[in-house]
Amino acid sequence: MTYIFSKDGYWVVAIVIFVALGLFSVRMPFLDVIPFSEGTAAILVDQRTSNIATIISMTLAVVGLLLSNLAFKEGRVYRFLFIRSYMYPIIYYILSVIGCLIIISTLRNTLSPDWFNRLVLSATYLVVAIPFMIGYLFRKIIIFASSDLLMEQFKEQYLREVKSGLYLELLSHHSKNAFLDVMKQEGLEEYRSDWGPSVRGILFSEGHMDFKKDLLVTDVSLSILKSLLKKYPSAEKRYFIGPMTINEVTDEYDSFIWPAIQTEKGKDVKIMRCLKVCEANRKLLPSLEMSEYFLSKLDEYRAENKPKKEKELLDLFDQVIELKLKHGLK
Repeated sequence: MTYIFSKDGYWVVAIVIFVALGLFSVRMPFLDVIPFSEGTAAILVDQRTSNIATIISMTLAVVGLLLSNLAFKEGRVYRFLFIRSYMYPIIYYILSVIGCLIIISTLRNTLSPDWFNRLVLSATYLVVAIPFMIGYLFRKIIIFASSDLLMEQFKEQYLREVKSGLYLELLSHHSKNAFLDVMKQEGLEEYRSDWGPSVRGILFSEGHMDFKKDLLVTDVSLSILKSLLKKYPSAEKRYFIGPMTINEVTDEYDSFIWPAIQTEKGKDVKIMRCLKVCEANRKLLPSLEMSEYFLSKLDEYRAENKPKKEKELLDLFDQVIELKLKHGLK
């Protein structure tokens, strides 16, 4: 969903508009509330195209004027504004509707009168949403003209980023504890590097520490892992090489148990079946943009001797610390 609101989501918006135009053009009684003739439809589609082109040019001019009056003229502020105001999808929506109207106007002599009228009516419904979108866009940009309102928006975004990062930490923390609990129940200990080179040498000789492609663990089925350990017991003491936790990148996805789990015939059991993995570059990472911004602001307020502003940021940081301590994190 975030991708649609980014600058790269233009093609998604365009596809949605064309699909909506097609759906609205299907004969539905509750949509056929504005009857008009073919001549009226032809005039209407040309006027709508001209009107929207004028509206978007005026909109961009006003947006440029408002942007020049932002409270903070920084790259981070502009990026945040574009995201929070949904500027990208709104502009892409308007351009897509203009494109639809141009295509409909071009095909006026190709389409049947009935289909032409229905497409013009459908495009009219899409046009109705444009003034509301522009009004929403102006309202959001005006908020950024006030430094106090802008800082409140930034604080809300910062807390959202903190909670998102906290969720990832808790996900990793609880999945790690659950894995360790299973290992403890099954009598497995974690291999530690301070045990000496002999154990490390055995692990290397058995091929359990070969360098392999890193993959991201997205899920761990502890029930399957427990069933494998119970179904195929080992005469030797088993160890595990690091806990398998969600959202962690590892190359031990098929060799984190040593000695390897084997069948009675000595064939290795693929323990990777208890994991779901994907490419390492899909790892979820917390955003630190607002955190870095407030740290820079804190230094700025200290340098400019603004104790009141500095205290506001320190109180905000205290909220974050209390939130982490509440969930058992440091």
